Formats: sequence, structure tokens, C-alpha cells
Amino acid sequence: MNIEAYSRRTYNKIYTSMNFYAPFIFEKIGEIENPVFMETSEHLRKPDLNAEWKPLSGGQKWGGEWDNMWIRGTVTVPESAAGRKLYALPKANAVEILCFRNNIPCGIINSKNNFLGGNHCEMFITADAKPGDKFDIALECYAGHFCAGTSPFDSYGRNNPGAHDFDRTFESVDICVMNEEMKDFLFDLRTVLQLARVLGDNNALKYKARAAIDAMFPDFIQDPLQYDMDAIMASVKKCRAHLAPVLEKTQSTKAFGTVGIIGHSHMDTAWLWPVSETIRKCARTYSKVLDLMDQYPEYTFIQSSALHSSWMKDYYPDIFEKIKQRVAEKRYEPNGGVWVECDCNITSGELMVRQFLY
Repeated sequence: MNIEAYSRRTYNKIYTSMNFYAPFIFEKIGEIENPVFMETSEHLRKPDLNAEWKPLSGGQKWGGEWDNMWIRGTVTVPESAAGRKLYALPKANAVEILCFRNNIPCGIINSKNNFLGGNHCEMFITADAKPGDKFDIALECYAGHFCAGTSPFDSYGRNNPGAHDFDRTFESVDICVMNEEMKDFLFDLRTVLQLARVLGDNNALKYKARAAIDAMFPDFIQDPLQYDMDAIMASVKKCRAHLAPVLEKTQSTKAFGTVGIIGHSHMDTAWLWPVSETIRKCARTYSKVLDLMDQYPEYTFIQSSALHSSWMKDYYPDIFEKIKQRVAEKRYEPNGGVWVECDCNITSGELMVRQFLY
């Protein structure tokens, strides 16, 4: 029992430390050039090049419920990024951001999340940066709106949001390259930790994972903020060597089977926001899916509401054309046979039959 308690404390320490490591995945090499901004409560679908744009710098205040700040600027690839993956990391304090690369939607950013959490914190620019290449960047940053929640008494004692809840402050749009070894280490470590914690007691892989963590821990820097990058990366290399045997693909699929994984996002057509916001949420999601397909040739996706494809055709034709391309490649599957994806616990049988029929 004492050993188990010790293991839990060790794993908790490692999980906490991983949050300190996450910012090292991206190395800042510059900032967006000539940034300008404008504010609007409208959903513009594309940057309005004829609007009145103002110079943008760190500390700029923006926001208000339902409001958006558009950011524009350029990226010129420096010599230091040659041959590497290039990213933009906006620090705009937005709830969500729809990204545009050369005026084409290319993904979503949740500013409050980080790469390690499996969420979207970065805008992918190019996989093979070539010095001197230029990219036009635009970001539609959303300040947010009040959500009462989905359960009774979620907003108990507070009928309305405070006026300051949607006040935002822009910091910067950082241009970064990825530290691939750091990223791989953190995902390896998280995988081995999960094996050590969640597998059953009769599973040999659980104890192999625990032994690897015990062997790794003396070489693991718990507070990387106190060390220089050379020392951190030396530790990372040693730790990855301890973890590698656990992640080797040595077992037969006949004994353990295979798992097939396909991407999906349940899009609520009507929930805690108006339809105009749902359209934009679809654009953020599907443009990110298409961007991931550019980065990962093995990635596939299933979409389960025909209405959302129709919206892309009407409001974001660039996204719709890319969807058509990926459908033809059998990587993007429109599925479900319904116009609007329904919550089957509340709809009637006749409604569902009519959906499938029509």
C-alpha cells in the first residue's frame, strides 16, 4: 500500500511538471509583421479589406459580448526556420479564433488551451518553411457570450454576466517552429503514464510502464523553468530512452486485435448560441479538419449533418471545395442521412423517419 501511494505521488508530480514543459514545444522566432486590427459584431466570413484597420500592438484592449476583433498581418519566413514546420500562436485572449492563411480558412484556435492537452492552440502555416516566403495571416477572434449552462441552477445567484467578463487584451501573434523531440517526449510520457495508471493489475504492460517511469524519474527535471535549454533537452533524451521499450510495437495483433480511429465532431445546430454562430463554429471545425488532413495523410473524418455542408457551400465556399476534394479521396465521409443531426433522446420516431426519408 505504501508503494502504491508513493507511485501515485510520483505520477502526480510528473503530470504537474508536464504543464511546465508544454510551452517548450514551440520555439518563438518572431512575431507577425505589420499587424492591424478592426472590431465588429458581425460575422464577416472573410476579412473585410475595405474596412478601417488600425495599427495593433501588445496591450490593446478589445471585446464585449458577441464582439469580434479581426487581426491581419504578414509572415516572412526567416533563415532560422528553413526546412521546419512553421506556426503562428496568437495571444489574443479570445474564446475561439478562425484562422485564415492567404485568405483561405485554415483552422480553429482555442486560446485557453495548449498543444499538450490535445486542443488547438496553434495555427499551422507550412510544413517546409522556405526563407523569404511570405504568408498573409488573418484571425477572427471572438470575445464570447454568456452561457447559462445546460443544467438547472448552473447560474444560481447570478442572473447576468458581469460587464467585464468579455473584456479582452491582445498580447501578440508569435511566429514559432516546433521542437519535435520535446513534443514526442511529452506525448510518449503521457502515454506511458496512462498505461501505468489505467491498465488492470493482471496486465504485464502496466508493470513494464511503471518500471520505465521509476527508471526515468531520477533523470526527469521536474521544474524545467529553472534550467537552460541544453540541460532540459539532455534530460529529455535520457527520459525517452527509458520510455522507448514500453512503446515498442512487439505484440501480435492476433492476440490484442486492432483499433480503428476516425475523426468526428458533434456539431450542435442549435444550442447555447444563435445559428449564425453555429455556422462559424462549423467553419472553424471543418477548416481545421482539412488542415489536419494536409499535415497527416492518414487522417480521416466523418461528418454527420447535411445542413452543415450546405452552410459551407453558402457561406464558406473555399471550405466546401476542399471538402469535395477530400470526399473524392475517400478521406472525408458525409454520413448519417439526416439534414440536421438529432439528439435521439428527445426527437419523435416520425421526425427521425421523415429526416431519413427526405
